[in-house]
Amino acid sequence: MPSYQEKRRMELAKRSSIDAAYRASLRQKAKPKTLSEDSLARLEIQNYIRELCSLVKTRSRIIEILNNAYSDSKYDKYRQYFESWVNDVLSRMGHIKEKETQEAKDIEDEER
Repeated sequence: MPSYQEKRRMELAKRSSIDAAYRASLRQKAKPKTLSEDSLARLEIQNYIRELCSLVKTRSRIIEILNNAYSDSKYDKYRQYFESWVNDVLSRMGHIKEKETQEAKDIEDEER
C-alpha cells in the first residue's frame, strides 16, 4: 500500500500533466486558422453552389451559371468538380435522390 507521500506525489504529477495539456490546448485555440488559397477558393465556390441550389432547381442551369461565374483561369482545376458538388448539395437538400441523380443526368444528356 503506497504511503501518503507517494499518493500525494502521484496526484501532483497527474495534475501537472493535465494542466500542461490544458495550456497546450489553449495555445492551439488561440492561433488564428490560416486557410490556403485553394481552401478559400473551394469554400467560395461551394457557398455559391448552396446559394444557387436554393434558388435554381435545374442542375444543368446551375452548372451553366457556375461555369459563367467562375470562367477565370484561376478556377480551371475546380470546373471538373462542379457537377458532383451540385449533385451532392441537391441530394442533401432532398431535391434529388441518389438513383435519380444518374437518371436525371442521362435525361439531360439525351435532351442536348
